[in-house]
Amino acid sequence: MNKMRPTCLNVVYRDDPPQEVFIQLMRSAYASDLWSLAETDFCMWKRVFGRRFHMLVAYDEASFYPIGCICSATYNHRRRNAKTTVLGLYYVRKEFRGKGIGNELFRRIISNKKDHNLYLNGMSYMVEKYRIHYDFVVTTPWRVVWYQIRPQDVCQDTPSSTHDDHVTILPVTMTNLPCLLDYDSSLQGDLDRTAYIQAFVMQPCADSKLAFCEGKTVGVGVARLLINDELFIGPLYADTFEIARALLYSLLHGRYLGHYRNVQMQIPSVNESGSRLVEEISRGRCMTDDFTQGLSTKFRVDTDPSRIYSTTEYDVSIV
Repeated sequence: MNKMRPTCLNVVYRDDPPQEVFIQLMRSAYASDLWSLAETDFCMWKRVFGRRFHMLVAYDEASFYPIGCICSATYNHRRRNAKTTVLGLYYVRKEFRGKGIGNELFRRIISNKKDHNLYLNGMSYMVEKYRIHYDFVVTTPWRVVWYQIRPQDVCQDTPSSTHDDHVTILPVTMTNLPCLLDYDSSLQGDLDRTAYIQAFVMQPCADSKLAFCEGKTVGVGVARLLINDELFIGPLYADTFEIARALLYSLLHGRYLGHYRNVQMQIPSVNESGSRLVEEISRGRCMTDDFTQGLSTKFRVDTDPSRIYSTTEYDVSIV
């Protein structure tokens, strides 16, 4: 879709955009804010969540030029009678900011979900606005720091300490997928995201791996090539620093070796082993861009940041 940019703005809001609008907005988001997603994410979200997924787009009425968007995905809980709705993909093209379009997108997406526990990963400069204007008053007690590594800075030599005779790294298959689902559940509190993470790791763009030690699952890692050829590592979950490092080196020397623009990772601020890992893999040349803060309206979904070496993604996931 190649629409002319509007000169006189009259905004309309529409649900369920076509795939090409999603891609167009994500390319714009990468150019202005370095956000990036996989081309298949939008269709995967719709398939997995069904009516529990909602994407809203703001268009210029005359040209139908897409100028902003927001989405929501609703999860059930295993041990409580509650729903958590994650808000994400909250974006307005730079030239249209400050005109109230973002506020209207946000107001509309939450209008029929106020009885849910709402959650979002708030950018650093938006955290206070979410607290004051939308009652996102429950704060995750740590931040997620964004890291970017250029391919020329990625260490090509695998440390000898990643070669542990007791740890085996295997690609994710339908046979060992239940091991991944069990491991993922152990980090998500009582949030039930089984269907989502299963679809996520089996996407065509996902290079997904599991780490085993003496028959026990001890880590999971996924590398995805995104729009604009960014390589996102996540989730990267592991019991120890050494297992996380072995998974990361396996992913970086895997399917996408030599085919990406930058490596992106998002690491909890309290996981010092995670920041040490990204410093090692980049030989101290990683770039720290910004951070997000987990915010909720009713209760916190407890997760285990000590095993999180990079989060899944920042739009419909908590970690």
